[in-house]
Amino acid sequence: MVTPKKPHFYAFTVKSKGRLSEVITPIEVSVPTPDPIHQGQFIKTMALWDTGATNTGISEVLAKKLNLLPVNFVNVIHAGGKERVPYYVVDILLPNDVLIAGTGASQFISGADGVDVIIGMDIITAGDFSITNVNDKTTMSFRLPSMQTIDYVEQVNALQKRELKNTGRNELCPCGSGIKYKQCHGKKLIS
Repeated sequence: MVTPKKPHFYAFTVKSKGRLSEVITPIEVSVPTPDPIHQGQFIKTMALWDTGATNTGISEVLAKKLNLLPVNFVNVIHAGGKERVPYYVVDILLPNDVLIAGTGASQFISGADGVDVIIGMDIITAGDFSITNVNDKTTMSFRLPSMQTIDYVEQVNALQKRELKNTGRNELCPCGSGIKYKQCHGKKLIS
């Protein structure tokens, strides 16, 4: 029998039909177990991906549903001020079976709009996270572990360098200035 190889990374992508002002994805949450995929009693809910949140949070409602016991109490600063809240350990199953096992989550009061988990920077920075809005359609993609630096400035510079190389002196400059190449970026090369 051939055992399939495990992938070198885990990922999921969420595509919308329009431009999103917030990214909310379906997830599942359970108490930590040695084999979460097979033994976990997951509860389905929704999570808000929040780059402004330092840590992941779980609603008081979901914590009660899971019968979670706090492992600690932590100070949390939010829009309403500062407070001391229970801190739990949970297993989170993201879309496409991307598992975040044994992660900490501080409690928050509201579970409004079906959002019972806030995915914070503790999870987001564990991998590669990107949001694009091509044709006014938001696409969010997440991959674990982090594998590649995405640098848009580097991409633009490489593209411009390639375009400049193939531009005739009397053509419009590819930088979009609206003037001839020889009087714009070509001037630097010709001088």
